[in-house]
Amino acid sequence: MHIRRRRSQRLFQGALLLGLLASFSACSGSSFTAGPSAGAGGVAGSAGSASSSGGAAGVAGMISVTGGSAGASAGGAGASGAGAGGVIGVGGASGGSAGMLTGGVGGVGAGGAPPVDLCKPKLCADKGGTCTAGVCIIDCSNHDCEGATVTCPSAMPCQVLCNADKTCTKGVDCSAASGCDIQCGGAASCGNGLKCAGKNCLVTCSGVSACPNAVACSADKCDLRCPGQSACGQISCADTAQTCDVRCTGLQSCPSEVLSEAPATTVLCDGPQACGAATNCRGTSCQVKCVADSDCLGGVCCTAAKCDIGTLKNQCPAM
Repeated sequence: MHIRRRRSQRLFQGALLLGLLASFSACSGSSFTAGPSAGAGGVAGSAGSASSSGGAAGVAGMISVTGGSAGASAGGAGASGAGAGGVIGVGGASGGSAGMLTGGVGGVGAGGAPPVDLCKPKLCADKGGTCTAGVCIIDCSNHDCEGATVTCPSAMPCQVLCNADKTCTKGVDCSAASGCDIQCGGAASCGNGLKCAGKNCLVTCSGVSACPNAVACSADKCDLRCPGQSACGQISCADTAQTCDVRCTGLQSCPSEVLSEAPATTVLCDGPQACGAATNCRGTSCQVKCVADSDCLGGVCCTAAKCDIGTLKNQCPAM
């Protein structure tokens, strides 16, 4: 009798416990399996995905209600948020020397190659010059170049400065240089003719009556400027030149002939009274612009394949 009573109590307690556990399961929404064995461990949380701002932490595993061991540790945090830094750009090659000689100054990029010094100090010094930024500069402004033709060394950029009155009176020969920049800023400077060649040639005759004799260019690119009063004698661009750009912008500048055999020629006559003699151009294309009525009084003769001379009459002599 006593044993039956104890069994009934145990059955009643077991039913009560099962009822409580069922109620708890319904409330929590978590499934479990009752039994003597330990509950299965919770599911491991997923690791957060990598992102630029750091992945979210993984969700921790669910803990078994039945007292089993806890689920695997929480998922690992996402990959570090900091993205890999951008690749440092490789600096461009260093820029060349200033001016038309080497095509302008270029900034030296980080890690770029060092500048190439095109000027050879001894060869430059033998011609009375000094190497500066890859260019042989011959400064005749202190009348240090009198008595002989100023001659540039070969195979390097050359700049000749004749910015005092009556300097470089024996002329300038820049025909062997790789590039030329001849500045004739003094009155009556750069007499006896100028010659230039190489990749490019820039001649500026800004002094009164500067460059009174022939100015001859056979460079790939000829840029001949005559802003001085009565500046520039006969101007010529050889057929070896690719382009010939002539600007006669001083009063009565370019009083002698302007002759271009380059494939592409442009001539600006804006004195007034500029281009007093004939302007002749050949090649593929030629453009001549005479700004004032007093300009181009010597007439224009264009035998190029394409001529642009505005309202001027093409005055080529009869063959």
